[in-house]
Amino acid sequence: DQPRSRGLGDVYKRQALDRAGFLMPLVDKPIIQHVIEYAVRCGAAEVDVVVAGSADDVRDIANGGRRWGVTVRLHIPNMVSQPYPILRQFIGVNPHQDAQLLVLHADTFCPDFIPETDTTRCPVVFNHDSTWTGMALMKQSDVIRNYQLLADRESFGTQVLLAAKQDGEVVSVGRPLLFRGGAAFLESQKRVLNREFPELLKHLPTAEPGVWIGRNSRIHPTTRITAPVYLGCLLYTSDAAD
Repeated sequence: DQPRSRGLGDVYKRQALDRAGFLMPLVDKPIIQHVIEYAVRCGAAEVDVVVAGSADDVRDIANGGRRWGVTVRLHIPNMVSQPYPILRQFIGVNPHQDAQLLVLHADTFCPDFIPETDTTRCPVVFNHDSTWTGMALMKQSDVIRNYQLLADRESFGTQVLLAAKQDGEVVSVGRPLLFRGGAAFLESQKRVLNREFPELLKHLPTAEPGVWIGRNSRIHPTTRITAPVYLGCLLYTSDAAD
C-alpha cells in the first residue's frame, strides 16, 4: 500500500515566524508546498494537512492535490498545541488497517531523504543527532491502540521513539531544514541556495552559475550579481545594475 502522509503544520505558533510561518517562501515556493511535494516524492497517494491558521491560503496552494495527481485534504485541530487527536479521523478512511502513515511537520523536514516504506517494522522514527526530525512511519492500526494522542509534540515524539526502539526502527538522517524562527529560516534558505538540496532547485532556470530566476524574469547581460541568490518572478534589471 502507498503511504498516507500526515503533515502537522503550525503546531507551535510561538515558534513560528508569524501566525503563518509555513507560508513563508523557501526559494520559490511556500514551505508548506515543499512539504506536500516531499510527501508526494515519498510515494504518498493521499496527503492530509493539519494547520492552525491561514487555511484558505493553504487550500489555494494545495488545490486538492490536482497538480500532483494525489488527494490533498485540509484539517484544523481543536487544540493548536495538541494536534495529534485529529489522526483518529484518518482511521477507517483507508480500509487496509495495516496501511502506513507518514507523519511530517512543516517546521522541519529532510527534502533529500526518501524513507523506505516497504517495511514490516513499524514505527520507523527518523532522527538527526539523536533528535527527532518530526518524521515517522507508522501503521494505521497502531495509531489509536498504541499511542496517547492527547499530547504535545515532545510527548508524542517520546512515545513514538520508545515504540520504535522496542518494536520498530530508528533511522539516522542528515541535518534537516529548520523553520523555527527567523534565524533558522534564513539559514535554511542559505543551505538550499548553496545547493545542499538540489531537488529543490532543479526546476528553476539559471541566469548564471549559482543565480536562479523565477518565471518571466529578464536579467540584463551587464547586471552584476553576487551568487548564490534567487531573484524571483517578474524581475527586470537595467543596464549595469548591481
